[in-house]
Amino acid sequence: MINKIATLLLVITISSCTQKSKDSTGQNAITNNVEKTLLSSGAPVNQINFIKRIDSNATNAIASNNEFDKKEKVKELYIDFRSFIKNNLKDKFSDWNARVLEIENGDAEHSGVLIYFYVSTSAVNALGQSVHFRSFVPSSSAELITTIRSLKVNGLVKISGNFEYSDPVMIKMQPTSGSTDIADIFNNPEFFVKIQDIKQIP
Repeated sequence: MINKIATLLLVITISSCTQKSKDSTGQNAITNNVEKTLLSSGAPVNQINFIKRIDSNATNAIASNNEFDKKEKVKELYIDFRSFIKNNLKDKFSDWNARVLEIENGDAEHSGVLIYFYVSTSAVNALGQSVHFRSFVPSSSAELITTIRSLKVNGLVKISGNFEYSDPVMIKMQPTSGSTDIADIFNNPEFFVKIQDIKQIP
């Protein structure tokens, strides 16, 4: 699977059927539900802000005049989002809530494990929207490999690590849909990360 994945810098395309409603305060109602769900699960504030930015960017991209306007708008949203990851998150995350999605063996050229997570937010997943993380853990990381062996799919964990970049300015991310169109960056995004620690939550 490693060889099949291409890193994309994307712009978003979202169907009108995913249009999101506003509450009486003008805030995105789905974003508010996401925030409440994450807060109740004990997620850190910076994880909540990360999810809210993705949700807000997806919503803002919908409000475009035409495809060219949408592309230019999402470029601006991406630059702002990248700045948030670099300046606010310092390119890292600590004790973020997630669920284990899948665990795979590496291939002949990559001895280790591929592990996939998604953000455990019912408000997001109910809409078919989710935020994913994928990480390759080499066999040399013996302690982390031992922890991974004990994990169960869909198990709740806290993850810590760093965001990866494909070059100094491009966050390594892609849509989980497998789209190769650079129009899907905030549509179920998957982030390439380097996991440093995993803690199981009972």
